[in-house]
Amino acid sequence: MSEQKTITTFYEEDHDRLDELFKTFQASKQSDFAKAKEAFKEFKVGLQRHIVWEEELLFPIWEEKTGMDNVLDIQSITEEIQRLSQSVAWWNKWVIGGMAATAIAASVLVIAQMMVNREAKSLSEAQERFLKLKDEKLSKELSDKGVLIAEANERAANADKKAAEAQLELAKFKAPRTLTDEQRERITRKLKPFLSTTFEVVTYSGEPEPITFSNVIVETLVKAGWVFNPNNSHGHLMGLASGVVVVIGREAGSNAGKAGAALLEALRAEGVAETKLGHDSLQINPTPIAIKIQVAKKP
Repeated sequence: MSEQKTITTFYEEDHDRLDELFKTFQASKQSDFAKAKEAFKEFKVGLQRHIVWEEELLFPIWEEKTGMDNVLDIQSITEEIQRLSQSVAWWNKWVIGGMAATAIAASVLVIAQMMVNREAKSLSEAQERFLKLKDEKLSKELSDKGVLIAEANERAANADKKAAEAQLELAKFKAPRTLTDEQRERITRKLKPFLSTTFEVVTYSGEPEPITFSNVIVETLVKAGWVFNPNNSHGHLMGLASGVVVVIGREAGSNAGKAGAALLEALRAEGVAETKLGHDSLQINPTPIAIKIQVAKKP
């Protein structure tokens, strides 16, 4: 028979499971969108279910069971109060009997009254102890409950924060690549020292996102004074999985190498993911191409 789990173990394992789902989302968002999306969905559902478990199952049980350490003390005082109450009632009977008796039984009345007073005092003291213990128990329960509520609020806040971060990361992951006007201006300034550098851009045919980003790169480089596709060739990209590759022509000379390195640094500085540098033999007739920019799918 398998060992029965405690409530603490169960909740700790569920906390660990949710943490692992969030880590899976973070690790997969750049490489496997389907896996990242599925991990995020399971994380969100699991988080909502965990909160329901705590609020509708765990907390009511805790409120019913908390404070059990004081039960024996309270029970013993309760029994003492019951005993003293019975004793007071018994001696009161003697008081009544003594008041109706003759002078010979007057001593019984005195003794009975003394016992009533003594037992009444003990009853009063026991009641005070009982009320004090109840107040202490209530204060402890309220304090413990306040700690649990604070911890629950903190966990909920952390969960909300993680969910918001995940939503933001997912939105960034799904958004197409582009360059803002400020980013284009910064790239242009870095590339103007290499005026008249010839270049061409190739990408996948029929892929809207890479095609759109390729046009953004072309517009930015032309604004920097570079010469786009002087031979009017129309190649297509094949085989490259993701990212951007700046290919420098082997026969293009040292100035092309410097221009290619500057372009690579400028793109990386603006956060263009998976930007790489390569070398290859590029077209030299009728006009030599110094740099070829391969724009693959978004990482």
